[in-house]
Amino acid sequence: MGVAFIAKILGTVFDPAENALIPQIVPTDQLQRVNSMNQGVKVCAQLVGMLAGGSLVAFVSLADFVLINGLTFLVSLGCIVIVHKRVGHAEQVSVEQVQTRDWYAGLAYVYHNPMLRTLILLAVIVNMVIGPVLGLNIIWTRETLHASAVVYSLAQALFIIGVVAGSILINFVKTTFKTKLLLALTTMTVAVTFMVLTRSIGTTLIAMMVIGMAGGFVNVSLFTLIQLKTPGELLGRVNGAMMSCTNISMPIGIALGGVITRYVGIATVFIIGSAITLMALLAMSRVTLNEA
Repeated sequence: MGVAFIAKILGTVFDPAENALIPQIVPTDQLQRVNSMNQGVKVCAQLVGMLAGGSLVAFVSLADFVLINGLTFLVSLGCIVIVHKRVGHAEQVSVEQVQTRDWYAGLAYVYHNPMLRTLILLAVIVNMVIGPVLGLNIIWTRETLHASAVVYSLAQALFIIGVVAGSILINFVKTTFKTKLLLALTTMTVAVTFMVLTRSIGTTLIAMMVIGMAGGFVNVSLFTLIQLKTPGELLGRVNGAMMSCTNISMPIGIALGGVITRYVGIATVFIIGSAITLMALLAMSRVTLNEA
């Protein structure tokens, strides 16, 4: 448990630093494409890792499996060393522009920037809505669809496939980031509503993939906008603030969904999520995003 806790802590440090590093090594006009590739590769790697891990654990002891898993981090270390040698000097100069005592500078910048406040609030709302759909999907599959664990596994896999597909397809949608976000929110609302109204295995599987695609659109758009609109010396801190909010909001959404389900049923919980997404959609349509 201690190892898992430390790994999670290190992960929360790595992710904001990774997203802050991308603008330093990628031209501005290529940020969306690189962010979409990065998200797609990470999701695919997670899927392949789960399949490989599930197969490997059947042939080796649990202790050996943990050791092998630890050794894979050496590959990550090698990649980080290579990147550091190429961009370490530029990154060091950027960091020195912010004084150590200004650790709260990222939060202050978000607080005083209406656009960033809006984007982070949107990310929180989306995670809170998607949380119950993912966390309670097993209950939906068993009690509403009366389906097997295979259907549940397939729904989760299609969600992941949808995230990858959305991360790729966003590069072919030639419009503003605001329009992409509105399109994603609309698609998510329709998919969840359609899933609840039809209550069939087929539409549930399709809806899960579509929700994943919308999530891919939202993630790539948000990260790209934040990278474009945040000073380099504050980008890591702003990314950290956003990830902290989104990482907390999803389990909160799952917990609230579980509690509410006991009183109104899982279908109503999903409809409430759709209504919240619709309100976010309407609010977003009135917000001006300075994308220039």
